[in-house]
Amino acid sequence: MPSNVNLPPFRYFMVTWGVGVEFGGMTTMCLTRSRTMRQLAGIHAPVITFDVQPNYEDICANLMRAGHIVDGQNILNIYHDYRSKDLSGRPSIDAQNTSEPLEQLSDVQTQTVRDAEGSVFCRVLRTLDAETEIRREYFRQDGSTFLLEEAKPKAGSGEGRSISLLDNDGRCVAAFASRHEFYQAWMLELTGGEPSVFIVDSQQTIKHVGTLDADHIMKFAVFHNSHISGGGDPLRGKLAPGRRELTEFSQRWDGLLFLTERHKQDFIDRYGTANNLFCLSNPSPRADALPPFGQRNPHRGVMVCRLEEVKNVRAAIDVTNIVRRSVPTVKLDVYGTGKQRHELQEHIEELGLQDHVELHGYLPMASAQFKTAAFSLLTSSKEGQPLALLESLGLGCPPVAYDIRYGPEDVLEDGVDGFLVPRGDIEAAAAAIVQLCTDSAFAEKLSARAWEGTRKFGFGGVLERLGTIVQKAWEQRTDRLKMDEMQFVCERSAVLSTGELELIGRFTWDQSAGEPAENQLSAALQVIPRKDGPTHSFPGEILSRTPGEISARFLAGLDELGAGASKDDLLDAFVLITGRNVLYRHRVEFSSGHAQWIPCSTAKGKLSFKAAPASS
Repeated sequence: MPSNVNLPPFRYFMVTWGVGVEFGGMTTMCLTRSRTMRQLAGIHAPVITFDVQPNYEDICANLMRAGHIVDGQNILNIYHDYRSKDLSGRPSIDAQNTSEPLEQLSDVQTQTVRDAEGSVFCRVLRTLDAETEIRREYFRQDGSTFLLEEAKPKAGSGEGRSISLLDNDGRCVAAFASRHEFYQAWMLELTGGEPSVFIVDSQQTIKHVGTLDADHIMKFAVFHNSHISGGGDPLRGKLAPGRRELTEFSQRWDGLLFLTERHKQDFIDRYGTANNLFCLSNPSPRADALPPFGQRNPHRGVMVCRLEEVKNVRAAIDVTNIVRRSVPTVKLDVYGTGKQRHELQEHIEELGLQDHVELHGYLPMASAQFKTAAFSLLTSSKEGQPLALLESLGLGCPPVAYDIRYGPEDVLEDGVDGFLVPRGDIEAAAAAIVQLCTDSAFAEKLSARAWEGTRKFGFGGVLERLGTIVQKAWEQRTDRLKMDEMQFVCERSAVLSTGELELIGRFTWDQSAGEPAENQLSAALQVIPRKDGPTHSFPGEILSRTPGEISARFLAGLDELGAGASKDDLLDAFVLITGRNVLYRHRVEFSSGHAQWIPCSTAKGKLSFKAAPASS
């Protein structure tokens, strides 16, 4: 396909932990981004992976047959890359190697991993109880060792690792003290010292890319969904551990990418704003022409999703159970695998829906099933921007979707190109499906509008938006502040006679690059009701600015703190400091060692103050 999209002239790398035979939307978008760069911009943007997978050649061949990758698009795995590289020209280094030959080791358990051709790819030695890994050795196809990884005692922190990269003659050409070091050295090597962009999709790789600090490298991380445990409130919910690094160290990244504007705004409402926050939609795999409506089964629906709790397929089964009362021939075909398959199959059988709901398992390019369906279903409890929704629209299949954060409301107009129904309302979802199945003229109209509306999510437009983001981030690099060890110490908290809460505290940090941060930052007090209600923010007064330190005072009227919150709620207090690429959010401590007074009511309803109880 000829190049028609211009991207800034950098090297590009898509980063995920691994690519297997089966994968979900996150990996699909990683592959799609790489493939689209190749097809529309003529850029080789390999997907780079770090998992120990001996058969990547077979996986890549299968991906190409299925259309997920194209000629000139590569998946580079760190172990396969070094397995095939000629390292003989590299200078050797002195490295302590106390390894005993494999045949001399006893009282160990050995696992041998072979590639598709039967050659030994990796050999793992563990203690007999299999709880401690002693050593890993990776082999070229000629049988020589190219990588040796050993467990080493590490003073004060338990077990460490020693990793040696070897040439064909067994000389050590590089040594690393951890896998983290090994991964980062490989990524730096891939750039060849040229300006490069790394776009991270998987949480397993965030920590390895986030601390990759070089002037020629830009780093972007994608928020594929809210990453709030259990699909909870974006302002109050607990962030998944794997994504906390993005909030606690957001200034390390040139860009945090959100799939929807609503998600980006929710992030700002919780953590504050910065100049490295961007919105970049997933591209829609849109058909070149609207599939003929006459080829659709008017009573068939399709779901493409993992069979996991968050996708809530059980609700889709319940919806179908209601629909069959009005449409006896309704059929829902579900494509995907997951932990809940057995449980869901049991539910289908309990309801007697064997003729109406079928779990097909994984099917390559399952999205093609939307071409012949009358509707699709999305009953998830949370999403980022569901790829299946875009795929359904792009093939003219009107979706019936729960109105959840995030995604559906950004791409669907209720009753125009699909249906948005309240989350959990299976009756409303069933009614929408019945209308699509029984009103052919209406269904055909929605089909055409669904396909037409996805023009704005086309590959070219999204890729151009990515180019704009990369260029802006590159131009901002000279203004970025590099800071670590940010801390806040509350020095005073009191209720004044004016009826205002007063907080005074100090922000401190270590700065390694950029203009003096103390002149660029501002502070605010943020108060959030724990159960429900609006967030309130109060600007801080900067009392002093010195290198590596800001002192700030916060004032807030007691009647303002909990405006809109229920009387039995608790208010949680945070301090924020923001400026340029910096976001820092800190939960305020109750006691800082100073006398504190809290308001209370007298027996006659008058305002008094009492000493706060000592913290334990």
